[in-house]
Amino acid sequence: EIDLKKYKKAFTHYSKFHASKPIILEGHVGSEVRLPVSHVILLRCNPTELGYRLASRHYSQLKIQENIYCEATDYVKQNVRRFYSPKPFLEIHTDGLSPAQAISRIQKWLHSHPND
Repeated sequence: EIDLKKYKKAFTHYSKFHASKPIILEGHVGSEVRLPVSHVILLRCNPTELGYRLASRHYSQLKIQENIYCEATDYVKQNVRRFYSPKPFLEIHTDGLSPAQAISRIQKWLHSHPND
C-alpha cells in the first residue's frame, strides 16, 4: 500500500524543482490525492478489455478484479472530479484506438488548453 502523504510530498517536491518542464504522472494513485497539476487526462478502457490486458501482463486475479471494478464504477473519474475540478480534464476512451491515435488526441487537446 502506498503512503499517500509521502507520495504527495515527494511529487510536490519533485514538481517544484522541475516546474519548467512538463511532468506526466501515470497511474491511478494520482486520483487518490490532490496534487499540484495543471491538466488531467484520464484514459479509459472497456472493463472486459481491461481484464484481458491485465491478464496478459500476468496480474493477479484479485488485482484484475479490483481494476475492472474501478473502471466499471467510474472510481478514478469520480476522484479526479473531486480532487481536480476545475482543472482542464480530458477523458479518452481508448477502445479501438492505437497508442498513436490516443497520443494525437492528447496533443491536440493540450495545444488547445496550453496554460489553463
